[in-house]
Amino acid sequence: MGLEFGVVLMSKRIPALVEPTLLVWARETAGYSIDDVAAKLEKDPATVEAWESGEQRPFMGQLRHLSEIYKRSLSDFYLPAPPPELPIPHDFRRAPGQVALLYSPALRRQLRFARERRELALSLYAESEQPVPVMRERIGLDMDPEAVGGRIRMLLDIDFEEQQRWGEGRASYNAWRRRIEAFGVFVLQIRRRYSGRGMGVLDRRRYPAGNRDQSQALPKRTDLHHVA
Repeated sequence: MGLEFGVVLMSKRIPALVEPTLLVWARETAGYSIDDVAAKLEKDPATVEAWESGEQRPFMGQLRHLSEIYKRSLSDFYLPAPPPELPIPHDFRRAPGQVALLYSPALRRQLRFARERRELALSLYAESEQPVPVMRERIGLDMDPEAVGGRIRMLLDIDFEEQQRWGEGRASYNAWRRRIEAFGVFVLQIRRRYSGRGMGVLDRRRYPAGNRDQSQALPKRTDLHHVA
């Protein structure tokens, strides 16, 4: 027992041979500042700066702690170089001139979660040799909202009578979800509240994905409308 404890203790003091640029990449894509990370590690910000500049190396135990903070696997820190990062979607909740793209770490995690699940869905389609649903409809900001709403109902093949039969709550949500996914939008739920009720991730080359907050017991249909 004493030997096992000694091995674990020694491993925590082994320097982690990671590229400093990967430490910067992991922190910035997670949405943290150096001061944020230093506070979570109970370290001086200068120590975190030294790790990211290559002047010092974190120990393995500290690297594991960083991986937990950034929600990255340890193997991510041993890549040869930072991988290309997809841009953050535009925040349409803010008026022109207001500060945007300051997404919280929790929201960034959910965005990564949505993209990972979309890639998994695409892989399943490929393995099953099924065609991926394609959303070809285009809606412009200059179009009449009432006309757009009617057009969406027609495309989803949902009339008011059918919607009323669904009622509220889970049955209604599941019915909307089935129709929207058949139209070419991958819908998934998130586990915790963040700085929004829902979001959409559009990739014109692939299966678009939408996230909806799961923290409320009765999902609202409007959440899926906004995502779609």
